[in-house]
Amino acid sequence: MGKIVNLSMSGFIAYQEIFDVLTNSISEGVLVVDEDQSVLAVNNTLLNIFGYNKEEVEGKDFELLIPEVKRKEHRQHFKGFLQDHSLRRMASGRVLYGRHKQGHLIPLEVGLTPVKTDESFFIVGLVLDVTHKYEKERSIEKLNQELETMVQQRTRQLNDSIENLTRECEKREVAENKVREALRREKELNAIKTSFMQMVSHEFKTPLSGILTSAMLIEKYKETDQQERRIKHLESIKRKVQHLDALLNDFLAVERLGSGRENYRYSEFWLSELLQEVTEESKHLLKAGQHLEVNLPDEKVHMFQDKVVLNLILSNVLNNAIKYSNSKGDILLNVERLNDQGLLKIQVADKGVGIPQEEQQYIFSRYFRASNVQNLKGTGIGLNMARKHLHNLGGHIFFNSREGEGTVFTIMIPEALQQ
Repeated sequence: MGKIVNLSMSGFIAYQEIFDVLTNSISEGVLVVDEDQSVLAVNNTLLNIFGYNKEEVEGKDFELLIPEVKRKEHRQHFKGFLQDHSLRRMASGRVLYGRHKQGHLIPLEVGLTPVKTDESFFIVGLVLDVTHKYEKERSIEKLNQELETMVQQRTRQLNDSIENLTRECEKREVAENKVREALRREKELNAIKTSFMQMVSHEFKTPLSGILTSAMLIEKYKETDQQERRIKHLESIKRKVQHLDALLNDFLAVERLGSGRENYRYSEFWLSELLQEVTEESKHLLKAGQHLEVNLPDEKVHMFQDKVVLNLILSNVLNNAIKYSNSKGDILLNVERLNDQGLLKIQVADKGVGIPQEEQQYIFSRYFRASNVQNLKGTGIGLNMARKHLHNLGGHIFFNSREGEGTVFTIMIPEALQQ
């Protein structure tokens, strides 16, 4: 059927039996249609495809086998084919749809061959039911889609698992870092606690031993002419008790600061008065050969602050400079007025032992004392209190130090605290 066959219409009908014999033995459906779309002949295969018997199809309009929604489009294509008369081979992969007797659609592959006679023109169509093939392809396509969906789902699940695992690892790392940090801080606190207990033991034991010794000696001095000795030891006891009282006051002050129960008493005073009190008290601590140099602003500075607390802060810093400097080290107290900011910049510089680099981060920690000053008396409280007081008074403190060369502490404090 690959070419136009010159055969009369009457001849075609005459060979109906031959047509049936030839076409009923092939697997494709065969359909013969005239120019008016009337069905001239069909084979059994085509009848089986569409579910009709021969009488229901032959002599009927070909559109019987076309889905209703496609009939208008089919007429246009059929009209064009009549004008063109070109051979249209069955194309694999190009699926058309026919209408089964029961109404459902049938996927088909169709090839058309025009046949022209002297009297008429008709078309022979080869029809292949590709339902099984189409369903198989659809099944494969569906399986591919399902597989792709499964791959996407598994990929998402895998990505989610990776993200969850990453987050879990990050959480664990954070937790481990916190544990390590907690252990490190606990070790530091234990070390500070041990150092503090040793310091407290030493600071309290020394004056208590002196008090006990003086008390025992007083018992021996019972004679009237030994009154002077008794008074001497009583004065020693008084000084040591005052020293212990000062230590206890320092510890209580730290506790009050930590609990936020510190009450400040603000008043007006001259800066020169405050510095005179501080330096006069500190001069008594100067070692032989030490010299204290004081540089003050030219103008008088009026203050509104807690004078007692500022005295405590400056005395702590200045006394440390004296304590941790050798007998020939000069101490410098320099005060600069920053008029544009309403601040005082107070610096205390020494040429003492300095602070080890690796310990500088702990210098403001409560009870901490640097490893190179353990042989000197001290509580490790002063700088901690100074920083907390300065923070509450609107100021701050920082330092620069080199071990073996000395230290410079800088205090920034408002001249007048805003009420």
